[in-house]
Amino acid sequence: LIQRRNAKQRVLCTEIMMSTPVVRECIRDTTRFRGLNAAIEAATHEYGCHTFDQMLLSMVRDGVISAETGQAAATNPSEMSRSLKGR
Repeated sequence: LIQRRNAKQRVLCTEIMMSTPVVRECIRDTTRFRGLNAAIEAATHEYGCHTFDQMLLSMVRDGVISAETGQAAATNPSEMSRSLKGR
């Protein structure tokens, strides 16, 4: 749960991973496990997957949470910072 912008409420931030062939291969082959996030990101449009950081970025862009909150909660804060600069 992430602190909502200008409110005492919290909002749910999710990560959705579908069992695509690439995801299954990343899980099976430990040498490819680091590619799991990229596999989830690649499956965004076709399978409706999204990473935790993609959801945070979407919530910042929609004004649901602040950029500072999004960056603090991100699994990769430096990448989140770069993405926020390009918003």
